[in-house]
Amino acid sequence: MPYNNDMKKVVSFALIAALLLLMLVLVACGGAHPTKLTVTKDPDTIKVVQGQEPDFSGGLVEVEFSNGSIEEFPMSEMTVNGLKKDVLGTQTVALSYTKNGKTVSAAIDLTVVAPKVTALTLDTENVKKNYVEGTIFDKTGLVVTATYQTGETAVIANYEISPATALTTDHTKVRITYRGVSADIPVTVEAHAPTSVRLTSLPTKTAYFVGEPFSASGIAALVTYNDGTSEQLAESDLSFYHSDGITVYNGAAGPADNLVKVVAHTKYGDIATSFSLTVTAVVPTRLTVTMNGELSFFEDEDFSFDEEEQVVSVNVEYNNGTQSVLPGSSAYFDNDGVELALGRTFVTIWIPGYPSVTANVPVTVRTPQIVSISVATSPKTDYHVGDTVDLTGLRLRLTFEKASLGYGYIDYSDGCGITATTSVIADDQTSVTVSYQGFTASFRIVVADA
Repeated sequence: MPYNNDMKKVVSFALIAALLLLMLVLVACGGAHPTKLTVTKDPDTIKVVQGQEPDFSGGLVEVEFSNGSIEEFPMSEMTVNGLKKDVLGTQTVALSYTKNGKTVSAAIDLTVVAPKVTALTLDTENVKKNYVEGTIFDKTGLVVTATYQTGETAVIANYEISPATALTTDHTKVRITYRGVSADIPVTVEAHAPTSVRLTSLPTKTAYFVGEPFSASGIAALVTYNDGTSEQLAESDLSFYHSDGITVYNGAAGPADNLVKVVAHTKYGDIATSFSLTVTAVVPTRLTVTMNGELSFFEDEDFSFDEEEQVVSVNVEYNNGTQSVLPGSSAYFDNDGVELALGRTFVTIWIPGYPSVTANVPVTVRTPQIVSISVATSPKTDYHVGDTVDLTGLRLRLTFEKASLGYGYIDYSDGCGITATTSVIADDQTSVTVSYQGFTASFRIVVADA
């Protein structure tokens, strides 16, 4: 038992001595101050995002103390002095450590960089998106907003545009780029083309007669293109067609053929317009008859031109100042000469379709002359000797001097001019001869015994 108490006392004294020694060591270290700071390992990045605090992750420093001890600390536990966070570029700053009223420092180079752009937002509501080839993208109205890695946003102006030169029909978008981040604006690029043409002056001559050659002299046109420019064109740059757009207009075929289609040939293609002419039909205004002989007709005969002998020629004057000489022919003229009566001295003629323009053709109308007669229908043919000739029922056929008149006929009546050459039937008589206007004809009879 006494042994055990002695042992306990020894152990207690030993523990007390150890605690006192530990306390002396702790007191000795706690009173030491730092004498030197050394960067032993650079941080993972020496870049500092503009306006942000530096990130010293991975960086280490060693601090030497006045008692000769050395301790290692994370760089993030150091104080940074002299960093201008809003000034871009490399800066030398101080890392410092303070303890027991003493501060030690070490220099380190940090580079302040602009924050990384993560996205671009484009406001294109008021931006022109339709273009003509050869023009340059117009950024008027474009608002570009950059989103940074910090989450902040800002409207920027110093962005790049691609293409920055003239647009072509191959371009379907314009690219906006800022700090390596891009966004696109869809665009439509048309080929150059004329959009309108206006005649700034009409041809000097705009009134024509049908068939008169057309002249475009004096015409001029102004063509406007889809890029907003315009160009004056002369006659040599224009072509002229009928309303079908195919047949070249050399003159009007009729009064209604008055529309002239004008095709302007431009450096960017063709475009058409039209204008109207005043077209007047060519009509006769006066007929003058020249006789190269006499036109003679029989009573009741229809008028006709002696086309074979060309007895009649007609000079025709027109409203366009021209004249033509036409032969007297039913192919060219109508007339009122139907069943010409005795005493008629002229026949009126006109060109078909123009009955108000007339001329008179002199004519002579006479009774046709008989050249022979014959019995068409015999009268009584049975007689006794001594009977009186009876011409009742006799019809004579008259042959005239012009075969085309055909035959004429006359029936016997008192005072008609037909007479018998003998009035009493003789014993040996076999026919009766009649006379008319100096011509004679006979018909056979039968004479019975008394």
